[in-house]
Amino acid sequence: MHASTREPSSPFHASEIRELAERFGKAATLCVGLAAENQHDELVDASAELILILRRIWRIRHVAPEEVWTELDHRLQLGTLLLRLQQDARRLPRRGKGHWHPGSTKLP
Repeated sequence: MHASTREPSSPFHASEIRELAERFGKAATLCVGLAAENQHDELVDASAELILILRRIWRIRHVAPEEVWTELDHRLQLGTLLLRLQQDARRLPRRGKGHWHPGSTKLP
């Protein structure tokens, strides 16, 4: 999470944000239902609506889409790195009986 350096939006936008939040929740629920029912075309349509609503929320709250895409890219890169490290660790020869396990969880 990044601390916002932008000015807080006016109370004028509060009701619009509430309305968009409600629409977003309904659209997200619809997407999950359509995914569970394997309804591809309907899921694509509902997902597009979900993203459009989210972009309106971002615009009101002064969030540039590029900020979000950059954050997603960083998370994907980190996930890829962690996966590679985990795979490399599995390739190392095991020493002894394996991982150390404490005999007790009580602290001294």
